[in-house]
Amino acid sequence: MKKLSLLSLLLALTISLTACTGGELKLYNGFNKMQNITSVESETEMNFTFKGEGFAEEEQVVFDQISAMFNDSSVKIHQKSTQNKEKTVAKAEMNTDMNFGGMGMNTKIWVDVDMSKDKPKIVEIIKMPQMLMASMATDGTPKEYVVYDIGDILNQEDTLNFTELVNFIKEFQPKLTEFMKSMEKDFKPSIELVKEKGKREIDGKKLDIYELKLNDDTLKELVKYAVNYSLDSEVVMNFIKEYMNQVTKVALANMPENERADGEKEIKAVTEELEKKLPEFKTQFNKFMEDYKDVKILGQNGIKIEYGIDNKGYIVHEKGNIDLRIDLANISKVMGEEVKGIINLGINYNSKSYNINQDIKIEMPTLNKDNSISFMELMESQMNQIHSPQPQLP
Repeated sequence: MKKLSLLSLLLALTISLTACTGGELKLYNGFNKMQNITSVESETEMNFTFKGEGFAEEEQVVFDQISAMFNDSSVKIHQKSTQNKEKTVAKAEMNTDMNFGGMGMNTKIWVDVDMSKDKPKIVEIIKMPQMLMASMATDGTPKEYVVYDIGDILNQEDTLNFTELVNFIKEFQPKLTEFMKSMEKDFKPSIELVKEKGKREIDGKKLDIYELKLNDDTLKELVKYAVNYSLDSEVVMNFIKEYMNQVTKVALANMPENERADGEKEIKAVTEELEKKLPEFKTQFNKFMEDYKDVKILGQNGIKIEYGIDNKGYIVHEKGNIDLRIDLANISKVMGEEVKGIINLGINYNSKSYNINQDIKIEMPTLNKDNSISFMELMESQMNQIHSPQPQLP
């Protein structure tokens, strides 16, 4: 359980494959260090800008209404997480305050995971705004918490061998790390992703600042290079095959021997067929990239993310701006259709991490039948209401 945004994870993967020299190497090492922390606390604030332009009159009215809500919205997230060194036992707590168009909503989530025992424990507890919780009352009495017990569902699945699953999870991370290292030698797109920006004091700490920037052209160039490299690389193909073999082993572990053998043959046949079609896929992909080379995805500001690394090598500061510009007229032109309008979406965020590897306490809520309801029970109740006969009006 560690704090790392999806975008940052994807960019970390990209950085890890781009020759890794200078700032890119230092930032990549920072991402790696963040993966091995045992506890962390973080705060993130996001806000958005939204604008639709060039649409038909009726559509423009709708976009203007959406714009008014988004441009006055924000999301604040406070997270705490802890885990053991083996990454088999973890707890996390997240408090989210959302404000959309002047309407405030607060949601809290707790996660409790223990994969060190024969039976997995994966419990997620959700506390949503009171208004939403009241609307989901099954017996007329609103509950405070919704409990999603994923571990209980897994324990009831006879087809899943949990021991094999845990072993796969433990073994996959180091194999992925080695895979990345093996690719560093010859994965070298001609794009400078990261620049060192010197030192700056943030929140009372002197940090090494690194800036990652992508515009529309460099983003497309990077995607095209990465996909073609992967399709042509024996290292990548061998890793994917090994991954598929391990996933197959986990999925079929509890099946009878004869069924398991048939399943392995079937998956092997599918994998071989996909491998044969890779040249065709590569041709289609490159044609797609050529067709859409003049279709803008990013606006003038592109993607710009600033990272701050402390004296221990941890990424403790992140500030990002993502400028999306979707020109529907250009897209529809390539597709042979006629649609007009441009959607502009901006995402701005600030994030800081602290209390890394410190003693962090996470208190799980005390649950009972009066203050909580299971997710499965809630879904069953909702389905019953949908299918129950409705009273006839006189």
